[in-house]
Amino acid sequence: MHCKNCGKEVDVTAIACTGCGCVPSNGTKFCSNCGAETKPGQIVCLKCGVALGNITTSPPASTGDKSRVTAALLGIFLGGIGAHQFYLGHSTSGLIRLGIGIVGLCIMLPAASIIGLIEGIIYLTKSDEEFQRVYVVGGKEWF
Repeated sequence: MHCKNCGKEVDVTAIACTGCGCVPSNGTKFCSNCGAETKPGQIVCLKCGVALGNITTSPPASTGDKSRVTAALLGIFLGGIGAHQFYLGHSTSGLIRLGIGIVGLCIMLPAASIIGLIEGIIYLTKSDEEFQRVYVVGGKEWF
């Protein structure tokens, strides 16, 4: 990860950049993925193609802060019916899980529950910042 204020490479878990002292995720001068310089209003890095998050329109409803622990517990205990997917705003994958849970109650529900358990454990292994970046803002739906 690179500081968006000065472009220096920083650890993903860093709360401050050692180059400029700012929060690494604040700023719009550099790409957080490759450190390339960006221009005001640019929404995609021209060097690596990653989205810069500089879009000025309102964010989708699913980008609000979600609790990593809540999502993990829902995945562990109610993952078979997709409760954690609905909580994260992933209605398509939630409906798929719910459908599997209803249709294949005897056969598929245990498999879907195991997948939910695995996803819950994965959520618990992430930091709060990484969880927000990958599953809430990034919208990653499966594992």
